[in-house]
Amino acid sequence: MTYMHSPVSTGSTPPREPESSGQTGFTMVELMVAMALSLVLLAGVGQIFVSSKQTYRSQEANSRLQESGRTATTLLQRDIRPAGFQGCRSMNVITPAVVANSPIPVIDASSVVTGYEGSGGSWSPALPGALGTVTSGTDVITIQRASECGANLTANMGSVDGDIQINFPNACNFTADEVLVISDCTNVDIFRVGSISSTVTAQIIEHDNSSNSVNTSANLSKTYDDDADIMKFSSLTYFIAAGSDGQPSLWRFDNTSAAAASVNPVELVSDVADMQIEYGQDSASGDQVPDFYVAADNVTDWASVISVRISILVQTQANNISTQAQTYTYNRASVTAPDRRIHRVFTTTISLRNKVS
Repeated sequence: MTYMHSPVSTGSTPPREPESSGQTGFTMVELMVAMALSLVLLAGVGQIFVSSKQTYRSQEANSRLQESGRTATTLLQRDIRPAGFQGCRSMNVITPAVVANSPIPVIDASSVVTGYEGSGGSWSPALPGALGTVTSGTDVITIQRASECGANLTANMGSVDGDIQINFPNACNFTADEVLVISDCTNVDIFRVGSISSTVTAQIIEHDNSSNSVNTSANLSKTYDDDADIMKFSSLTYFIAAGSDGQPSLWRFDNTSAAAASVNPVELVSDVADMQIEYGQDSASGDQVPDFYVAADNVTDWASVISVRISILVQTQANNISTQAQTYTYNRASVTAPDRRIHRVFTTTISLRNKVS
């Protein structure tokens, strides 16, 4: 009998060939598609960033523009509204006696508010040379007034050239050479401080200082009693000129002081490009209502001016804020900006409360 033997198992499995995955990398087409999608995404992110940055610049520029316009308007209103004030009676009723030495402007009812109309490179009337280079075509205004600071006489003057004794302490901070107003309901004098000294309860103002010659005369128009007030006098001219950054700004010149670099005039508000002013005259009926508004060169009687209409043009400091040149209405005309700054007009009408009851 023949026996068949089964093969003997060795207990090991023969190695198998590795299976192929069928893919060894990206094809060129896939790589190009991926790059194209990435570029599209990057372009979208970049566009969002640029748009957000432009929106931020626009919002910031508009905020600064609004702040500049409101500040300039507030400063002008603060000085124009009380123009002509000198205590108990206004300049329309009492003309002050002026003994203050130069520089000092004419001070009377016709000088309470005065203006200069700009046209091209000239002004009518001619501008004071102390203002320097004023921006062509803009208007200029001068305001004169006294301002209270809580000072009053505490004793009668002994003579017309005598010292003036006022309450102390006070908030006035008077200084030598400063122009002051002394006023009651019948007289007003304008003089410069010769010297000033203080005691525990009083402040002594001397208006006759021979070593300084601050006044043309030592004598006031009367010996004032303790019912009189002492106030600061200001004669201020507002105008537009190039600022420290080269852009137009609102400036203020003190007409009671000599011109001095960085001190007089002083730059107040930047980015104020233009100022146009009209004056309301009550020249016929005397009803304290403006009969018409005219530019400075058409005012026939400055004493009859009872209100002032001011239009200020403010521009953003940075250029390229707007996508295209802005067109706006200013001074009754349509204007297209020469750049891509944003421009805004601020207009206010101010009544002279010392001429309107």
